[in-house]
Amino acid sequence: MRLHSAPCLKEQSVTGKDSPYQGLPVPGYMPQSPTAVGLVSSHKFYEEQLLRHLDNLKQNDQIDQRWPPIGRTGIEQAFMAINRAVFQPSRVKLPEDLNDDIEKPERAGPPPYAAA
Repeated sequence: MRLHSAPCLKEQSVTGKDSPYQGLPVPGYMPQSPTAVGLVSSHKFYEEQLLRHLDNLKQNDQIDQRWPPIGRTGIEQAFMAINRAVFQPSRVKLPEDLNDDIEKPERAGPPPYAAA
């Protein structure tokens, strides 16, 4: 597999108010800086290289073909998580959240999945 390098980006803040890139027309997404867009664009480049490598593995009958799809899912999830770290989408308000002066009860105790 031949790896190509992604465009190099200067170290800058990844969020900013003077952003020429408007957020997606989806609740929770905000305008992004050129640096953030550049970072995610480079991630997409690397992700595509890995996915194409996995596509090529489909032709190799010497490997266990059950594992590449599992690896593909892991790679896709990893890049999705990395890109969310850069774009930092926020949670959205729901109709029932409109009355903010009502205090919501805190949950008592550790989450049910926490180790004892």
